[in-house]
Amino acid sequence: MRKTVVAMLILSLFASCAVRKTAEGERVITIEPTPARADTVRPAAIDTTGKVVKEPITAQKPAKLSPGWRVQIFAFSDKSRADLAYQDAKLRLNVPVYIEYLPGLDTTPYKIRVGNFLTRVEAEKYRDFLRENGYPDAFLVETQVEVP
Repeated sequence: MRKTVVAMLILSLFASCAVRKTAEGERVITIEPTPARADTVRPAAIDTTGKVVKEPITAQKPAKLSPGWRVQIFAFSDKSRADLAYQDAKLRLNVPVYIEYLPGLDTTPYKIRVGNFLTRVEAEKYRDFLRENGYPDAFLVETQVEVP
């Protein structure tokens, strides 16, 4: 019984990680023809006695999207390099940071983009700030942004 529960937890963990990683304030966005839902399977918690603790399954509230702007600071063909740049930008910047995976568009499908700006003027100001502070190739991207 215990081995079955552990196997189910591991399988659930791998299934949820294969689609997208989410946590408070960060998101890996994958643009694909038919998006899979990672929030439908959640692993159960196991207490120290090995018993399964039932927790309510709560679906993550989807973010509201609106037309807006982000500032792209990097693009990579290699996921591991994109992850490192993403982590570095998260530590340095005071706005949300995203890895956007855009397959088939060019040879660098992993884009590191920052911010959720509703106006071009806001995005331009932040782009200029980034250019002066270590991101000389930063440029604007018109896209859907998350709004509170």
